[in-house]
This record gives sequence, C-alpha cells and structure tokens, in this order.
Amino acid sequence: MISVILSEAKDLSARDPSPSMRLRMTIAIAHVLALACASAPPPPAAPSAVPSAAVEAMCGRMRTEGMTGDLRVVRTTQPIVTPAVIRGLADVTFYQGKASQPVMPAGPLPVEPASCSKVTIDSINARRDADVMVLQFAAPFSNPFSRRQLGVIARISLGDESPMWYWIPIGQRNGTWAAGSPVILSVRE
Repeated sequence: MISVILSEAKDLSARDPSPSMRLRMTIAIAHVLALACASAPPPPAAPSAVPSAAVEAMCGRMRTEGMTGDLRVVRTTQPIVTPAVIRGLADVTFYQGKASQPVMPAGPLPVEPASCSKVTIDSINARRDADVMVLQFAAPFSNPFSRRQLGVIARISLGDESPMWYWIPIGQRNGTWAAGSPVILSVRE
C-alpha cells in the first residue's frame, strides 16, 4: 500500500512541481508512515480472578476423560508456574526461542466457583486429599509465546501426586470471561 501511495505521489509531483504540492505530498507521506509504524495495541488486561468458565472447562475435560469421583478445587491461585511449565507451554505453541516477556502471574487471586467445584479447599492436605482429585490454578497471565492471548495454568492431581498440567486460554466475550478448550502440557516435575 505504501509503495502505491509513493508511486502516486511521484506522478503527482512530476505533473505539478510547485513547492506547495511538494509540501502537501511530504505531509501526506509522513502521515502514512506514522500510521504504518504505530505500535500494536497493548495486551488485554488479565481478570482479577480465575473465571468460572476456566473451571468449567477443566471440569468438562475431566468428565470426557471418564473422571466421576470427587473433585476438590483450591479456592485461591497457587504459585504453580515453573520453568518446566513454561517450556511445556512453548512446546504446545510450537515456539522455538525465548519468551517475549517473563511470566510473572499475580499473587493469590480467588478462583470463581463452578458447577463441579462443590468442595473447595484452602490448600492440599496430604492426609485428607490422598484419594481425591485436586484442581489448582495459577493466576491468569499473558501467553509469552502467542500474541494477545491470556490464559491460566491448571494442575490436576490425585492428592498431590501424579499431576497433569493444562493451559486454558481465556478471553472476554460480550463483557463476560469465556474459556477455550484445555490443552495438556508435557511437564515433568
């Protein structure tokens, strides 16, 4: 597009070489270049809680995998984002290289309740939760390997053993938070 505008400007200045025409063309070209170099819009702001849509997405995933037993959901976000989790996120986005920005999820945020989160807990207790599935979430953050994508990391485990990690993309739709399908991450602890 810029080459077309420059070509037309050159043709016009050849027909009317007056200084005022050159000035107008220079100003027009400067505007086009300024618009072309404008910075990208800022990334969307993360929600102040893990949306219930993300919890529902994980509940749906667990049901499709045949889980019918008790599920306990930790009420607040946990510091579960590790370098291994970030590498797993890079792998599922087929990213080769370094993250565009460091991942630093916010401190503890509430996890909104969902239909499957009948039992919520403050933290995992090895004795109490040894034989039930426990679902934890990290605070929402911007995916460093994908432009303008927010999401949450979910960790589901039997008690505190054998964890599985998921990335759940989230976004606003008509003023409410919605969640995409959870994507399993290859993470080794």
